[in-house]
Amino acid sequence: MLYLPRRAAEIVALNSLYAQSSSGSLQHAALPRIRNVLEASDELLAEQADQNLGMIRDKHWARERLRREKAYTAAQAQKEEVEPKWVLRRGTWYYEGGVQPEYLPADQAMNKFVKEEEDRGRGPRWENGIAKPGLMRRWFKRNPHGGFFDEL
Repeated sequence: MLYLPRRAAEIVALNSLYAQSSSGSLQHAALPRIRNVLEASDELLAEQADQNLGMIRDKHWARERLRREKAYTAAQAQKEEVEPKWVLRRGTWYYEGGVQPEYLPADQAMNKFVKEEEDRGRGPRWENGIAKPGLMRRWFKRNPHGGFFDEL
């Protein structure tokens, strides 16, 4: 561990890593993360000192770090569940990971669609007592060409 005066100096020096006039979220969220990273690096240096490696960073040190990082990311990848997502491939969007659509012949698909639409229904017709569908001016008043005004 660090000596007390050196530790106090580091805590005071942490305040110089960000501007005091910045937002509160930086001071209250980022500063603890910075402190955790620095403490983790201190622990790494202490671990290296215990192994009598000092500050030697050779290929063995790098391999060990890469091995640890690889094991950590592999463990993280197993924890995460694969969510359905949209993927852009060759200019076309594909939805991957979702429910697979059932593949039916065209006749069966059309019959299924018609049945679903009949079951869905159209719901109640909207009326307000003044403007009734089919009795509006545009269906009785003709334009100069003989058609209805809606057919221009």
